[in-house]
Amino acid sequence: MIFSLLKKAILIAIFSCFIHAKAQPPDVEGKTWKKVTALSDEFNGNKINENKWNIDPDGHYELNWLGRPPALFQKESFGIGDGYLSIEVGELPKPVEVRNATYK
Repeated sequence: MIFSLLKKAILIAIFSCFIHAKAQPPDVEGKTWKKVTALSDEFNGNKINENKWNIDPDGHYELNWLGRPPALFQKESFGIGDGYLSIEVGELPKPVEVRNATYK
């Protein structure tokens, strides 16, 4: 059992390093990256900038999508800290009925 957990931890660490390496924009010869302030966010405030991010799907009728059951997007699931956006996922304490769909 310990070997299995250790193996999983090592695989997760390797996968995380791979994802981080791939998440960096590639160098393009003859081009330079230019920051577009209106489309960027450093997540360095005390709360999410809701002018840039829609974190309350139920409050935005035009999106008409709360998630694909059993996943439900909720405002409470989003946060920021140390310059990073965090999105909490997991099972809800009890099933929720919204717009004729059950979310767990």
